[in-house]
Amino acid sequence: MDRKLVYSVAEVADMLDIAIGTAYECVHRGELPSVKLGRRIVIPRKALMELLEVAIDIIDDGSEPARSSDSLSVHHRLKLRHR
Repeated sequence: MDRKLVYSVAEVADMLDIAIGTAYECVHRGELPSVKLGRRIVIPRKALMELLEVAIDIIDDGSEPARSSDSLSVHHRLKLRHR
């Protein structure tokens, strides 16, 4: 089992089967949650898993998540990029 708390942008790009440049663009647009540690940008494992769970729920339901305060806070947390 993977015990890492954070992944590099390159690791996430590989996991998602996207180009590294695309992954960095997603980070800069706030589509991938990230944390900047010095000059290094990392993706927290928990935030990535939450992002993927929300995406799977949207695909399964065929609709956007409800705008309750709970789902809204998840949506906003996924859009935030910590510096």
